[in-house]
Amino acid sequence: MISARLHEETGDRHGAALTWDSLGYVRHGLGGQDRAADCYRRALALHRELGDRYDEAEVLDNLGDSLQAAGDLDAARRAWREALTVFDELRHPDADRPRLKLAVPTVPAASAGGGEP
Repeated sequence: MISARLHEETGDRHGAALTWDSLGYVRHGLGGQDRAADCYRRALALHRELGDRYDEAEVLDNLGDSLQAAGDLDAARRAWREALTVFDELRHPDADRPRLKLAVPTVPAASAGGGEP
């Protein structure tokens, strides 16, 4: 996090955004999904300020993965839909990543645990 703060202090918002994204990736890999999501949200805010649409979509896709791993499927799907929208606007082939994640059917919360058929 020192690197991200140094980037921010020196006005290198792009470097800070990339660093926060990397920190999110590391946190996600270590199983710290809430902290990963926080890092991704910081990266996302910076990428949006900078108008960096591709990296915005990348971070949204990563954020969705962390939210899914944390058990918040609705928020994950929202992040993936946003990522897909941006990738599609850019006509970028990476749109296939969130598109495939969104294609996986989900079980509504009301019926998860059983109940009447």
